[in-house]
Amino acid sequence: MYNVWSFFTKRSRFAIILILAILFLGITAIVDIPKESAPEVDVPIAIVSTVLPGASPEDVEKLITNVLEEPLKNSLSDVRNITSNSSEGVSSITIEFEASADIKKSISDVRDQIDISKNELPTEALDPRIIEIEFGSEPVVTATLSATIPQELLYQLGEDAADELEKVRGVSSVSVGGVEKREVAVVIDRNALAQLSLTITDVTRAISAANVALPVGNIQLGDAEFPVRLAGDITDTQEVADIPILSVGGTPVYVRDIARIIDGRQEPTTYSRTSINGAPSIESVSFDVFKSSSAKITTVSKDVQAKLAELQEEGGLLEGMQVHVVFDNGELLQDDLTTLTRSGLQTVLLVTIVLLLAVGWREALIAAISIPLSFLTAFIGLESSGNTLNFVSLFALILSIGIIVDSTIVIVEGINRRLHKLESHEGESNKEREKIKSRAALDVIREFHVPLTAGTMTTIAVFAPLLMVSGITGEFIKSIPFTIIFVLLSSLLVALGFVPMFATKLLRRNKPTTQESLHEEVIVERSSIGKAISSFGNFILMLMWVGPLFPTTRTRIKHNVHEQLGARISRTRDGVVHRIEEWYRMRLTRFLASRESQNIIIVTLFALFAVSLSLPITGAVNVIFFEDTDSDWIFIEAELPTGSILERTDLEIRKAEEILYTIPEATSFVTTVGRTSAFGNITGGSSANARFANIFITLDEDRERESTEIIDDIRGKLSAIHTSQMRVDQLSDGPPSLAPVTITLSGESLTDLEEAATIVERVLEEISGTTDITSSTKNNTNEFVFSINRAEAIAQGVSIGTIATTLRAALYGEEATEIKQLGDDIDVITRLALDTQDGADAFATNETTIDTLAQIEVATQSGATPLSSFVTVAVQPSRSAILHDDGKRIATVSSRLTENGNAVKISTEFKEKIENYVLPESVSVSVGGESEEIDQSFKDMFVALIIGMVSMFAILVLQFNSFRYALYVLAIVPLSLIGVFGGLMITGSPLSFPSIMGFIALSGIVVNNSIILVDTINTQRRKYGSTKSVNEIIVDATTSRLRPVLLTALTTVIGVIPLLFAAAIWVPLAYALMFGLAFATIITLLLVPSIYARWPGKFEE
Repeated sequence: MYNVWSFFTKRSRFAIILILAILFLGITAIVDIPKESAPEVDVPIAIVSTVLPGASPEDVEKLITNVLEEPLKNSLSDVRNITSNSSEGVSSITIEFEASADIKKSISDVRDQIDISKNELPTEALDPRIIEIEFGSEPVVTATLSATIPQELLYQLGEDAADELEKVRGVSSVSVGGVEKREVAVVIDRNALAQLSLTITDVTRAISAANVALPVGNIQLGDAEFPVRLAGDITDTQEVADIPILSVGGTPVYVRDIARIIDGRQEPTTYSRTSINGAPSIESVSFDVFKSSSAKITTVSKDVQAKLAELQEEGGLLEGMQVHVVFDNGELLQDDLTTLTRSGLQTVLLVTIVLLLAVGWREALIAAISIPLSFLTAFIGLESSGNTLNFVSLFALILSIGIIVDSTIVIVEGINRRLHKLESHEGESNKEREKIKSRAALDVIREFHVPLTAGTMTTIAVFAPLLMVSGITGEFIKSIPFTIIFVLLSSLLVALGFVPMFATKLLRRNKPTTQESLHEEVIVERSSIGKAISSFGNFILMLMWVGPLFPTTRTRIKHNVHEQLGARISRTRDGVVHRIEEWYRMRLTRFLASRESQNIIIVTLFALFAVSLSLPITGAVNVIFFEDTDSDWIFIEAELPTGSILERTDLEIRKAEEILYTIPEATSFVTTVGRTSAFGNITGGSSANARFANIFITLDEDRERESTEIIDDIRGKLSAIHTSQMRVDQLSDGPPSLAPVTITLSGESLTDLEEAATIVERVLEEISGTTDITSSTKNNTNEFVFSINRAEAIAQGVSIGTIATTLRAALYGEEATEIKQLGDDIDVITRLALDTQDGADAFATNETTIDTLAQIEVATQSGATPLSSFVTVAVQPSRSAILHDDGKRIATVSSRLTENGNAVKISTEFKEKIENYVLPESVSVSVGGESEEIDQSFKDMFVALIIGMVSMFAILVLQFNSFRYALYVLAIVPLSLIGVFGGLMITGSPLSFPSIMGFIALSGIVVNNSIILVDTINTQRRKYGSTKSVNEIIVDATTSRLRPVLLTALTTVIGVIPLLFAAAIWVPLAYALMFGLAFATIITLLLVPSIYARWPGKFEE
């Protein structure tokens, strides 16, 4: 490989051309690479959703879930887990496939099996929908439209505005919320039906038969043939009233004679309101704007915002309306890019300043050039491999700065050291000087290309296994190893290919400095700093007076001043470095000569290691998955008992609104009644149900309180509401996750599950750190059950299917036909007026009594007969939902955490406390939620780390051809945990996923330093053989590498400081890296020489 790397130094002009190509391609890649706010999480999950209107959870489980679930379980391959939720009128089956599964084939297999099984479903059930979960398919912009205008006008303006937004370039679709589809309701008078001995089904069939348009054939006229079409279709909603149903005594009876025709919209399933700046909430329409796959999120965001502003201008469609942008992903992405780019530039600046002070401005300039050059090279690879630029990959770029500058420091410091050893002579030509520089560069390449390559490979080896982390977390963080691998490979190319070439052009050979002059320089600087500053000031003052009189002399003096000042700074810096090296040399010599000191250090390290491992176990260091950081958005979710109507849910959520008016930080909020929050669902979607509501709250960016404090405040005030369950949470920077604590109960008896769930709730309430405890068995209700006298029904000549169809049509209505008008498809729905107002309200038809239902007439052999003739009605309890896991019934009890709550500790304490309770024998208990995610993710991380360590060990053995030296290098990695855990405890940061990422990054840096150290010792042993003792060689070699080792640690620690002020999610990572590396550097400079001196091994000279 030496010939490859030396080629760039020997052929510098070609290297310059290559650098220019990298600059062009890299900038192009930065412009073209797709940008997104968060990584695209592709987890193979499919949901099968089936609607059976009006069915109880028990009926949904029996008639839908069980019919579909078992065949899916038996026929699909690569399935990780199947769960289901049977609730009122809806069956939802979630299928999670293995990460290795082909999601397209898996979805196709699901669809094929559903096509087979759906023939066994009730005829009243709607066709199952198969949904592929895509976490990245979130709206670019979410906005609301509100005004104090008639509802129908608001709806129409909302639809028109959506049409305008869809015309924006890059927009694929616009979803409109709070606007119901247009519908024609035929509300039938039940008394009129009884008088005519008709049923609702008769009316439905009559309307359906009247709306027919179809080709009936062809007719031949002469030598031409013409098509014939029956034009019996309804083209106007007013025509519905004139459809004849039957004839009585020769007089037709029309629809209008027995029903009211209401041309309006579907029954509201959701309400939407918006409050801005503390004003009372008013009715609104919401827009979710989605982009096409090829469009840029920031461009679409800006164009959508511009279109909304245009629509609000004078004379525009939305003039005078309130348009409120609730969420703008493009703006968030731009903020993330700006913040992290600023952090990256600050990191480069800090690293450059450190190098400027430590090795000189020329060396610092080379390092500063190498960082963006490495990044540009990496971007070429990232863009070509289909990766995206998001806040996680940007973070990885910042994290890698300290790693990539490591190789550059080694090369630059090595060339600089060699140039200092070579004397410059008077009369030396430029060509001779260039040859000497080139020889020094080539010597450094020859010496360090193997250890630097090995170091890069070991760092890649520890990051690459992160690609094996499973689940949502693995998908979320996979851009980190991808990015760092590309950056590391790029940095190796730059360090060994381009940096030596830069060094031959920029670095200078100074006159060799003796140890005595170095010592004297330091003494002068320390004792006469004030005098020096004064003399320097007088000298500058003299130049200001004399310089203008003698231009030529001024130029010569200026040049001499620069030369003398540069040389003086260089000598001062070298003197300080020399003093540090001599101090270290003296201490290391004494340390290696004292076995007792070494034993004390080794025993102390192992004791500290044991203590540090106990910190997470004892709770001194909190263990969580992803820490709740400050957020500008929070949300409230409300859940009412099963059977709650939309109006009741609306009244409950208004209580929460009243509380929000008292929160000064809440600048605006959007309330949605009849739907769960998309932000509270791990799949990123929401579901419609009248008993749910949510509020999405935007907080003031300039607030004093953090979002966690505001949440605690709101949670405390919401606790006074006892008529519904309410929980508060916030948007997270991390990947989607489950509830922090989830207790799963499994068993066949629903009664036993409910009893066990009640006990589990009680136990969780006793544990400190839990809040917002919810149970899947709560909110149960009652249901009316119609039991059929089969013998009487048969005697009357009526089938059970007819009875069920008639009853469903009466309660929920029945689609009679569809009218196409001006491009819209308008449903015509027949409903029976069961309310006492005889159909005055199309949506109040089922506000009735059981006695009224019993009088609904069914067509029999003897004519229309009331249901009471062959049915009886009873009241029975009904569950709010029935859950399955792997086909077995389960119940879940979940809990959120308070600010100081710890999921792992709560789960452990729960396991201890639950032993004191007697649960039904048929019920088994398992603990999951975030603690389960932590266990799985930490397990995956542990496996990845083990694989990385084994890979590192193999690379080190390959390099050193020795197990001994490979173990010396790796010994520092586990001991660095002392610094990691100690730093987390000192700063109060948790042991979380990001902090483990910091430890992995730390491992790569520490190993690189140790490789260089051991390789230098081995090189010195080859050179001096038996002429020097092993201890002398170790001291000389380690001292010679002191500056690059310290610089690597210093630049990395200082380089991650900007991360502390960027995204709060990465703060634990920064602390883990800073404290861990600082401690690891100290023990590297002590422990590696110590264990090498104790067991040096035989070495060929």
